[in-house]
Amino acid sequence: MKDKSRLTLVGPDTPIQRPPRSGRSATKRTVAGIMFQPVIQLKIAAYNALAAAVFSLALSLLFYHNLQMFANTFIDHTQADDATISQVYHHIEGVRVWALLILIGYVGVSIGVSLSITQRMVGSTVTFRKHIRSMANGDLSKRITVKRGDAFQDVAEELNYLSDSLARSREHEAEESVSGRRRASGDDLIT
Repeated sequence: MKDKSRLTLVGPDTPIQRPPRSGRSATKRTVAGIMFQPVIQLKIAAYNALAAAVFSLALSLLFYHNLQMFANTFIDHTQADDATISQVYHHIEGVRVWALLILIGYVGVSIGVSLSITQRMVGSTVTFRKHIRSMANGDLSKRITVKRGDAFQDVAEELNYLSDSLARSREHEAEESVSGRRRASGDDLIT
């Protein structure tokens, strides 16, 4: 049997009360007030950074191995003196340092792009939640506006259409109720 004590009947004048949230999603976290949902955004950025790091590490190992083989082949075939060998290894070390810096830069840019994209996506969902909450509380006059070219522009238009449809339905019900009362009061006068 369902626990009916948690159900709330909502009339036209009764605002919908949000059920209590529990777990990790209920915890409000802010990162300098710049992220809408830091847990989700940072999780996506972490996955992206991990994928970028694994890919970059594999590429770096392949690059390092081939560079080392090239240096060893050069040294073996040229029978170079110690100064030349030292200079070759010094250049190889410089290439490794630059490769590491590029790897770190790539992972950093990857994280930045990931956070930027999720910020745009999650920002739209926050707007949708506010709009749906206001609709649930009876305010059908608000409209969602999103930036031009937003990925969720179609969803915003559909929510605005839903608000309009509900408002028309509410007006129609109100007119039906008024005309029903008039007919009932007119019937009372006749009898």
